[in-house]
Amino acid sequence: MSQWSITFASPEDQEGCEQIDKMMGFETVSAVHKRAIAEGRTLVARDEGRVIGYLCYGFLWDGELPLIQMIRIAPEVRRRGVGKALIMALEQHLRQQQFSYLLSSTDDTNNNSLRFHQSLGFVACGRLAINEDGTQEIFLKKAL
Repeated sequence: MSQWSITFASPEDQEGCEQIDKMMGFETVSAVHKRAIAEGRTLVARDEGRVIGYLCYGFLWDGELPLIQMIRIAPEVRRRGVGKALIMALEQHLRQQQFSYLLSSTDDTNNNSLRFHQSLGFVACGRLAINEDGTQEIFLKKAL
């Protein structure tokens, strides 16, 4: 594997994002990816043209507070810095747009995700009992 590149997604990347979802057992509706890509809210990591990871983000409070909605990495390239590179690229973009904080979340049983976020400087800032399976969602924030 060569060094990957990080860019904003184009419509051609939608299929690659959906393939990663399927590999990971998620059934994300195509319209979700299509809208996020069209609105410029998806970054992709590519290796030799193939999508190996993506990050989709949105906003709370009418565009005032950015929130990572999904970050998914192809299983064969996990723990190689792809997720970190995607978040760092998003942080750089958000700083240029004058945002002060970035939010993310994970369910309270996903210890790997929690440790990953903490390793990047995110700190827990709240919990909500919103998941259908009874787990709580831990919200995390990072100053930009």
